[in-house]
Amino acid sequence: MASCCKVEELNISICKEIEDTAMQEILSQSLLRNSLQCLHINGLPLEQESLDMAATLQHLTTLSLCGIASLNDSNFDRICMTAGFRVKELQVSNCTDLTDKACQSITTYCTAVSHLSLMNLFNITGVTILPLLKDKSRALKLKELLLSGSKNVRCIYNLF
Repeated sequence: MASCCKVEELNISICKEIEDTAMQEILSQSLLRNSLQCLHINGLPLEQESLDMAATLQHLTTLSLCGIASLNDSNFDRICMTAGFRVKELQVSNCTDLTDKACQSITTYCTAVSHLSLMNLFNITGVTILPLLKDKSRALKLKELLLSGSKNVRCIYNLF
């Protein structure tokens, strides 16, 4: 990247030719690390190190990880622990290995979230997202909750 780079949003979703090592090189650029606020890396074949690097971006407020096959409860918990307090928009739709443990990570660490996309997560029931919705101050921040296709969600109706 050029030395004058001040990119605030990067969307390289489904650019399947971008391999993990290339992603690490992109995310290690100091100017990008200091300016990037929105990162969309949906569907990329990424490993843990790239996901960890993404979570450490200093100004990150939007993180879209939809369809990343390597995303699981464990590495997602690390992402939430590192970046959750900054992220306002979080998208993890179509990450089929995520379970209610991932929702627990969101509830625990993503204190600023206002837009949350959990579509097509077949292994979640929604039980662990309830504390986020029952906490009045956090619930008032939440403007969008997308659960479409997460067919095992059954407890949200208690809130409305």
